[in-house]
Amino acid sequence: MIRPAFFAATLFLALAAAAQSPAPEPAPPGKMIDLGGYRIHLYCTGRGKQTVVLSPGGGDFSFDWYLVQHPLQTTARVCSYDRADSAWSDPGPQPFTLRQEAFELQSALKLAGEKPPYILVGQSIGGLVVRTFAEAYPEQTSGMVLVDALSPDSTLGYYGKLVRVRDLA
Repeated sequence: MIRPAFFAATLFLALAAAAQSPAPEPAPPGKMIDLGGYRIHLYCTGRGKQTVVLSPGGGDFSFDWYLVQHPLQTTARVCSYDRADSAWSDPGPQPFTLRQEAFELQSALKLAGEKPPYILVGQSIGGLVVRTFAEAYPEQTSGMVLVDALSPDSTLGYYGKLVRVRDLA
């Protein structure tokens, strides 16, 4: 009877000690690019003539592209990023729009010294971001890959209402 009580008390003390010392947050694998009062995380790897830019879907992050970025880096320069207020990136200006994200991505790539033109790859809402980027910066875009991307005419729930994506841009 004493052994189970001793085991339970030891386990309780170990859990209490672990709860008091939180694990350190992991460091970002890429660079934190200052966009004038807030920073965007940009992770670029590999070498090659072409730079591929990976735009995450809604609720996703740069590290969600690992299984794509890792093999691509053997033949191309590959960059993934965290949009403002996600993963390692700081909160940015509000309201947050597709144009704002495209501007932040273009600015971060330029400040990091990444050379255009880019092949843009966008998944889900990231597809809308790369379409907006290509429209705003056609001279910096050499191609686009849309992965299960939303159409600008799609509707999304936004603050309890259905709104066309085009109207949110």
